[in-house]
Amino acid sequence: FFSTISLFHLPCHSPDPSHPSALRRLGMATNLKAAKEAFVSNTTGSTLAIVLSTVLLPVCLPLLLLKRLKVRSYAWSAAAVCGGMVASVMVAPNLVEGGAVEKYLPAMALAVLACAEPGGSNSTELVASLRASTYLMTYVSILAVDFPSFPRSFCKAEEAGYGLMDLGTGSYVFASGVCSRWARRVGPDCDSFGRRLKKCAPLLAFGLIRTVTVKAADYQEHASEYGTHWNFYFTLCAIGLGSYFLGGWRERCAVLVVLAAYQAWLSTMGGQEYVQGPGRDGGLFYMNREGVLGLPGYFGVLVLSEFVGRVFVWSKTQPNVPMYLVACSWLALLSVENLLGTVVSRRSTNLPYVLWVTATNLTVLFALDKINWHPDVMPVVNSRGLTTFIAANLMTGAVNFATNTMEWGMVGAVALVGCYMVGVLVAAKVRMR
Repeated sequence: FFSTISLFHLPCHSPDPSHPSALRRLGMATNLKAAKEAFVSNTTGSTLAIVLSTVLLPVCLPLLLLKRLKVRSYAWSAAAVCGGMVASVMVAPNLVEGGAVEKYLPAMALAVLACAEPGGSNSTELVASLRASTYLMTYVSILAVDFPSFPRSFCKAEEAGYGLMDLGTGSYVFASGVCSRWARRVGPDCDSFGRRLKKCAPLLAFGLIRTVTVKAADYQEHASEYGTHWNFYFTLCAIGLGSYFLGGWRERCAVLVVLAAYQAWLSTMGGQEYVQGPGRDGGLFYMNREGVLGLPGYFGVLVLSEFVGRVFVWSKTQPNVPMYLVACSWLALLSVENLLGTVVSRRSTNLPYVLWVTATNLTVLFALDKINWHPDVMPVVNSRGLTTFIAANLMTGAVNFATNTMEWGMVGAVALVGCYMVGVLVAAKVRMR
C-alpha cells in the first residue's frame, strides 16, 4: 500500500548512494524506523475496566446525545461518534490522572447504560451499528497509536495483557460472525469452494500487496503482531475459506474442541513459550507463528459470535441481548483466567483472548440495543468496511511517510487524526453513492 505513497518523497534525481549526505539520510531513515517500531513495542496493556470503558463511552455518549436531539444525519452523527472516539484515546488520558481514570471510567460507563431506555432495535440496525463502531474505533486507533498522546497502555500488548488495540482483529471477526448466513438462519451457504475462493481472492491479494509494499518501502513493522510476512488480510482470508467447511452445530462445536486442545498445548506443553520465543530464525512457519497459530482462536471467536447471532440477535424480528448473557461472558473470562493462571494473550490468541473479545463485543451489543439509536453514519460505514479500512491504511502510511509522528503534541495530533477521519468518512460516503 505504501510504495506509491513513497514516490512523493523521492528526489527528482538519483543521488550517489556513496555520497555522505545520502548515507546520513539512510541512517536517519533506519533510525526513525527502529524508533517507531520501539515506540509501539514491549507494552503490557491496561486493565479490563479501562479498556471496556474506552470502548463503550465514545459510542454510547454520542448516541445518547444524538437520540436526545433526534439527530440522524450522516455529517453530525459522524462528527459526534468519531469525535468521541478521538477524544477518548488521545485527549481524556492526557487530562485525567491514571488513578482517577481507573476509579471513575467504569462508573461512568454504567451510569450511561442506566440512563438508556429499554431496547427496541431491529436486528439489521443493531448489527450494522456494532460493525460500524468496530470499524471506526479501528480507523482512529491505527493512526492515533503513532502519536505520543495515545497511551502506550492502549497499544497491542507484547506478550499478554489488555490493550485496546488487541481487540481489533478479534472484533472484526466477531462482527463478521454475528451476521453470517448461518447466524441469520437464511439457509446453508450454496457457494462451491471455488466460488468461496474467488470471494476471498481480494483479501489474499491485499495481504500479498501489503507484505510486498511494506518490505519494499521499508515501512515500520511490529513483527510480534502477526509475524514477519503474515498480516490482517491473511487472517481474514483463512477464516473466510475455513468457514466454508462449517456446516452446522456439529462442525462449530468441533472448532471449540480444537480451541480447547490448542489452549491445552499453550498451557501444558510449552506452546505459549514457543509463540513468544525470541527471534525469527527457524523457517517460514516460525517466522509467522503468531499469525498461523492464532487461527484456532479467531475461529473460536467466529463460532461464538455465530452462536450469539443465531440464538439472540436473529432469532426474532426484534433482537434480545439479555443482561445475563453479558454477565456470564465476563464470568467465564475471569473463571478461565483464574483456572489457567494466565491472562489474555493476543499474541497467541489463547482461550482467555477469545472470551475477552466475546465479552467485550457482547457488552457493546447490549449497550447499542439498550440505547436503540442508529444514525446514518452506521449503515454507511458498515456497508464499506473493507474499502474504508484500505483507505485508512493508505492515509496512515501517507502520514507516517510525511512526518515524524512521535514529535507531535496533543493538539496537533488530535487535529491531524480528525482530518484523517474526515477523509475516511468522505471515502465511505462517496463509495456508498
